[in-house]
Amino acid sequence: MKRIGVWCWRRRTLVVGIWLLVLAGGAVSIGPLFAGMGDTTTLAGTETGRAQAVIDGAIDHGEQFFAVVDGVAAGSATTVAALEAAAGDVRAIAGVQSVEGPIAATDGRAATLLVTLAPAESQYQPFTDAGARLAQLSTALPGATVSIGGGDLIGDDANAAVQDDLRNAEIWSLPLTLVLLLIIFGGVAAAALPAVAAIATMLGATAVLLGFSAVVTIDADAITVVTLLGLGLSIDYGLLLVARYRDELAARGDRQEAVAAAWHTAGRTIAFSALTVIAALAGLLAFDVGELRALAAAGIATVIVALLAGLTLTAALLGFVGRWIKPRRGRRRAGSPAGTDGESGFFA
Repeated sequence: MKRIGVWCWRRRTLVVGIWLLVLAGGAVSIGPLFAGMGDTTTLAGTETGRAQAVIDGAIDHGEQFFAVVDGVAAGSATTVAALEAAAGDVRAIAGVQSVEGPIAATDGRAATLLVTLAPAESQYQPFTDAGARLAQLSTALPGATVSIGGGDLIGDDANAAVQDDLRNAEIWSLPLTLVLLLIIFGGVAAAALPAVAAIATMLGATAVLLGFSAVVTIDADAITVVTLLGLGLSIDYGLLLVARYRDELAARGDRQEAVAAAWHTAGRTIAFSALTVIAALAGLLAFDVGELRALAAAGIATVIVALLAGLTLTAALLGFVGRWIKPRRGRRRAGSPAGTDGESGFFA
């Protein structure tokens, strides 16, 4: 670990350049990863799994969704005319297979249209066009509200909710964490290193997870694992490395020697920690359960990238900002002159 830390510290420009490419690759991977998400609730090889496969194979249409128009007199001539006009316009949209209705509610205060899209690789455009036309009913019928939903849209809504949650996590979690790190380290440079590693971990793990999606079905829960586990591990590993670097800098006075000593000790610790977590998560891959495999893939991808970011990116960043990171006060080992180790043991 000492050699890895020193090598990355010396070749900091190259290492940071590689990580910038990783960040770019992770950002590009977000779209394809969400687009390729599947259903992890069906157990392949079971009776229910085979039955679901037969049902899916017999479906001869695309997505279906309902448009519920509430707050209207469903039986009035004005309402029926507006609904039938909207249904006709939607039927004329390319990619729409059929439109059923309007179907009046039993209380007469709402009506429903059932839209069925034609099977296609992408149904985004007909869905968007149909939804826009149906939304116009709220204008054509004063006081009406139009709600669009259905079972086929649940997965899309779940993915959209996850993306919103990820944005909220990025907006709030990292700044709050940075404030805490500022309090702990008492300096911007030292506090920024774990935060930068966390960003690199989350984006890098997204790219690795996209690779996992070729062999394991990924669902929306996996993205949550990447975000939360990536943030936690990266901050944890960064705290250990930077804190140890400050201790060694106080004892040795030379930045390169401090990196070597810190990676020889704290670097070894986080490596064994990461390998232990990876081994534990790998056991989940032995279960023929889609949800467990997705969580295992997300966890393994995140831990691998967090370990690499801690050992390489943190060392490279120390090469750039290490001069602004001050030694920890009062941490010189009693009875140990600068340049010597006052601790011993495998994890020391």
